[in-house]
Amino acid sequence: MQDFPEWSLNLISSNKTLEGLEERYFEVVLLIEPMLPKLLKGEPLLLFSDKKREWFVEYILIQINQKDRPFIPIYKLSGILNTNQLFGKDRGKIEDMLSISFPNGYNFWFIGEKELDFSNGFFWEIKEKSLLDPKDPNLDIKLLQLYKIFESSIEGAIFGEFEIF
Repeated sequence: MQDFPEWSLNLISSNKTLEGLEERYFEVVLLIEPMLPKLLKGEPLLLFSDKKREWFVEYILIQINQKDRPFIPIYKLSGILNTNQLFGKDRGKIEDMLSISFPNGYNFWFIGEKELDFSNGFFWEIKEKSLLDPKDPNLDIKLLQLYKIFESSIEGAIFGEFEIF
């Protein structure tokens, strides 16, 4: 059985709409692979972004459960609380509330230019000289490509197409 890096390289190489990611596939793996075991355990993702990527959050929420497979628990964090509170003095109280609300665990999924320091999160950080470089004129296309790989990875994980560690 393939491991996830090999599986994702094959996916990227065989799909013309993912053109341009092949030489940076390992960065793709680092963004997606850690999310999969948590999702398979049923831990929800609390999704949020910076202002510029709010459209992408909406896109993900519309698309994520349109496939013929089990639903994936992804929630828009700003639908639960004011996300600005996460960065202030109430952060501990917010995390306590979320732990009560999600007793089996939860994870943040942030997409944007802010550097965050949550231990239970996945960050598609937009920063210079990375796969998601803010100066890249094709940044939005790359986000959509990453989402396509993420969605395919969920299906691959559910249906046992690769090993998850």
